[in-house]
Amino acid sequence: LFSPSVCKPLDRKFLALPSKTIKDCQGQPIAIINAEGATLFSCDASIKERLRALGSTAINRIRNSKFSAGSFESGEPDRFLFSYYQPNTYLSVIGVTPSDVAFRPAYFLGLRMTLLIVWGFGLAVLLSVFLARTITGPIETLTLATSRIALGDFDFPIQVRSKNEIRTLADSVVSMSQQIKKLIESEIEKTKLEAQLEVAGMIQRTLLPAPSLALPGFKIESFYQPADECGGDWWSVLELGETLMILIGDVTGHGYASALLVAATRGGVAQLEAELEKSGIEGLSPADILKTLNRIVFDSTQGQLAMTALCLMINRETGFYTIASAAHQPTYLVQTELKQVKTLPCPGSRLGETRNFEGTFKEISGTLALHDKLILSTDGIQDLGKSDEDLLGKMGVLRFFKAIPEKTPEAIVDAVKTELIPLNAGKPFRDDITVVVLERRENA
Repeated sequence: LFSPSVCKPLDRKFLALPSKTIKDCQGQPIAIINAEGATLFSCDASIKERLRALGSTAINRIRNSKFSAGSFESGEPDRFLFSYYQPNTYLSVIGVTPSDVAFRPAYFLGLRMTLLIVWGFGLAVLLSVFLARTITGPIETLTLATSRIALGDFDFPIQVRSKNEIRTLADSVVSMSQQIKKLIESEIEKTKLEAQLEVAGMIQRTLLPAPSLALPGFKIESFYQPADECGGDWWSVLELGETLMILIGDVTGHGYASALLVAATRGGVAQLEAELEKSGIEGLSPADILKTLNRIVFDSTQGQLAMTALCLMINRETGFYTIASAAHQPTYLVQTELKQVKTLPCPGSRLGETRNFEGTFKEISGTLALHDKLILSTDGIQDLGKSDEDLLGKMGVLRFFKAIPEKTPEAIVDAVKTELIPLNAGKPFRDDITVVVLERRENA
């Protein structure tokens, strides 16, 4: 406590005070210094000398301070924490505490905080290790499982006990492995089936006549392109004395089901041919042949599949022909000398829809002049095109054949291969394609 104006009287007064006037002061770090920094009174004699050198310096710093209250640390080597309050210019209250005493609570608080941080960090490390193990363990299991699955072990057990996203992922891996297993087994069976269908297709092709036939009075060229390994198109040539009979058919759809019906029909045609060779063809018309084929088709499928067909009978000597159609594609008559192409429509009902067909198949007749041609085909030729909006169609087929009246059968089939087939732009065929070109020639 000091006051510049009354410093001397106060000094004398405090110096005259006996020690007992301050109760319970002994040992306490309490002292009174004057404005010059001289220690007037101290409860602890040990700090009196230490304060002697610091008093004047501290007071000068407090006097020059711009603040009415504050604290600072001073002294070397013994350091003290000075805290002061100056309510006016005449009075200052200063608290002096050794730094080690003043900062001891902060030290212990810092130590406790450090220990708490270390403890918390250690606990966090332990928890992170535990949690990481609960994640990495199942992931390692999944990694091993995927490696085994990649090697073909689709039944490798995956045991994940956690009930979280990892368990969901593990269940998905198990489901995926089983689906892959089924898919591979399905592909194996499919490959076997495709190989069998390929063999069946090769056999089916052997049942068709040769692509090029030179018969007495006729030249025949043909083209056959199935949409799948096995097709639903077929055609046959029967020589019955002076009569040449050509049958052509198209089963609804394509694929192995259609191929089976084709095989059954070809078997029936072979039996019919054997019977006709014995009994002769006299009295039979193309419509009668179609009625017989109708029963064969119906008995083979019980009405599940139908077939369009056409029967052509032509005499070698006269060139007189008769055509009957069961809802088949129209026949094109190519008159070489006249350079004309005519359509010979011959409507009718499909084969196989009912066993006892009570109607009649309409017939059309005419005489084929030398070097004139009859072109028979299936409707697959109309479906050529790079897209469904760009198909050839009936009119496109007619325009194509009208442009080739003077061509030979070989040239016509070659034009089909080089001009029509490329229209599909290399895409899978929509339907089977069959083209048969018959030209009348001299009967050598």
